[in-house]
Parts: sequence; structure tokens; C-alpha cells
Amino acid sequence: MEEIKNAALLFSIFAPFTWMVSIILSGLHKTPEKRHLIFLLLGATIAYILTFAKFNNHLGFYTNLFPIQALVVPLLFPLFYLYFKIITSEKMVYDWKYYIHFVMPVILSLSYFVVSKIWMNQEEESKYMYSILHSQPETGTKFVFGYYLYGFGRLYYLVSSIFYLILIGRCYARYKALIINIFPSDQTKEVNWIKGVGILFLGVAIFNSIIHYIRNNDLASQDMLIALSYTTFGSFFWIVGLFGFRQPQIYNAQVVEKTELFPNDVRISKEEIHNHLLKSKAYLNAEMNIYHLCTTFKTNRTYLSAEINNQFQMNFRTLINSYRIEEAKTLLADAKKKNLILSFEQIATDCGFNSYSSFLRVFKSAEGLSPSEFYRNRS
Repeated sequence: MEEIKNAALLFSIFAPFTWMVSIILSGLHKTPEKRHLIFLLLGATIAYILTFAKFNNHLGFYTNLFPIQALVVPLLFPLFYLYFKIITSEKMVYDWKYYIHFVMPVILSLSYFVVSKIWMNQEEESKYMYSILHSQPETGTKFVFGYYLYGFGRLYYLVSSIFYLILIGRCYARYKALIINIFPSDQTKEVNWIKGVGILFLGVAIFNSIIHYIRNNDLASQDMLIALSYTTFGSFFWIVGLFGFRQPQIYNAQVVEKTELFPNDVRISKEEIHNHLLKSKAYLNAEMNIYHLCTTFKTNRTYLSAEINNQFQMNFRTLINSYRIEEAKTLLADAKKKNLILSFEQIATDCGFNSYSSFLRVFKSAEGLSPSEFYRNRS
């Protein structure tokens, strides 16, 4: 069982480290979202190296680097949240709300550093580390304070795991509500992997709760629990690394910034939007999004989204797909009139849909029947 435990501990190191190196060597680290991912994977690698040292009695190494452990472990959950936020946000704002996520981990790390490296001498530090790892508090002000500080750090880590799981869920809900006013295609598929990771995230939170509830000296003998926990942790970071490596950029930051500079007092009528779409047939472009219209009308995204909702009584996605469906109906009717053999997949592509499944779903929702049924029913 000892071998299985160590294999799980090593896997928890290998998973984040492998994908961190892969992203760096691929050159993808130049984008902000990939840099956030690298910091997350680096933090996990350091945390699990030190955990491996703890469970294998390399206590001198673990003791010397414990303030670093106290920094990176509580940073893992906020780093994952911030990574998800940056890939789902039009524009990442680096204000106090961004940096506040780092405050408590930094405070905890500095507190441990002051207590163990400055307040205590080397012998006292060794006794302090032994006391918190074996849940046997020493007497004396330094040790009592340090012991309660360690308890507070464990509690904060558990609470933050649940807190950031809730924040990620809220962030995903905001993203789903936003993109229907930006993209005519369903961009949620780009981040659907987060749902699966969310289940693993919950598993990570549960195992973290169990591990932190059990005293360290009791946990050291629980080889099966350690193996299951760190296999879950390693799987979590393997999946995050894999899908994070593959994750395409959802928003073009340069385009977003450019359209933000446009004024919001430009008045655009329903007829202007309708006539532009009919004349340009921009909706036939599968890559079209609302920023194309922002550039055309020289207005920002927030104003244009609101005008479309107010004047057409529908969001941007529904509006563009309605033009695409009308185009498809015209093509289907012409094909029936000329008795042509159709490729419905080609019709979907010609009308701007990025997949036949999307075309089929939108067509049936709008017309109440499939494209093939519509074609057969034409007289």
C-alpha cells in the first residue's frame, strides 16, 4: 500500500508539472490566460512536492519551505477561479478586486515566516513543526500562537475551497448570459469542460475537508485515503492542464478594446440594422459577432446589445440566427423548385452555421420542423 500511496503523491506532482512545461515549450505562455494557468500549475507542483516531502518524513526540507507551502496552497483555488474568469471575460480588469484574492494567502505566508523564522530559533522551529504535524501543541506563547495560526490556516483553506467553487459557478452563469448578446453560435461549448472539472473540484474540496479534519499524525497511517485523495488532486490538475492547453481564445482583446472607445450616444434605428444585415449578408459569415456591427456603426457593445434587445425584442444570437434561417428557407425552397438533391450540411455552412447540429436545432426551434421536413413539405 505504501507504493500506491507514493505513486498517487508523485502523480499529483507529475500532472501539473507536465502541462506547465508543455505550455511553456509550446510558446502559448505569451497570452494572459495561459500565464494564469501556468501560475496555477506551478503553485500545484510546489504544493505537492512539499506534501510528498511531508508524508515521506523529509521534515527538514518541509520545515525550511513551510512558509512557501503556506502561500501556494491557499492560492490554488483563487488562481483557478481567476484563470476561469479571464477566459470568460471580455476584458480582464486588474483592479483591487483582482488583487484581493491574493491578500490572505500572502498574510498567512508572512505570518508563518515571522513566527517560525524570526520569532523562533531553529530548535524551536523544529519543535513547532513537529507539534503541528503531530497535533501535540507545545506550551509557551510562541507555540500556542503558532498552533492556532496553523489551525486558522487550515480552516481558511477549507472555507475558501467552497467559496471559490460558488464563485466559479456564478462566473459561468454570467458568461452564459453574456455571450447570447455577443456570439450567434453557442460559445459555451468552448468551456463545457469546466462542468466536468467542477465535479472533480467538488471531489477535491471533499477530500481536502477530510484530510484537514484528520490530525496529521493519524493521517500519515491512512495510506488508502492519501492515495485516493492525491489521485483525485492529480486528476483534477491533469484535466485542467489538458483542456487549458487546448482552450482557444474566446474574445479578441484588441477588438474589444477598440469598440470600447466608440461613443455610446450614437443612435441606431431598427431599420438601419435590418438594412445593413440584408445588404451585407454579414450573418452568412460563421465567425460573425456583435463586434463586427459595433465597428460598422461606430458604437460600443453595451449600447448596441441594449438597442438590439429593445428594438427587435430579441438578443443578438436570436436575431442573427433568424436571418440565417430565412436564408436557409430560401435555399431550400429554390432547391425544391428546381428539384435539386440537397446536402443539408452544405446548407448549414452556406447560411453561416458552424455545425449541422446547430443548424438543425435552431431551424426546428424556429419553424417547428426539421430542414428535411420543410423541404419535403414545399409544394
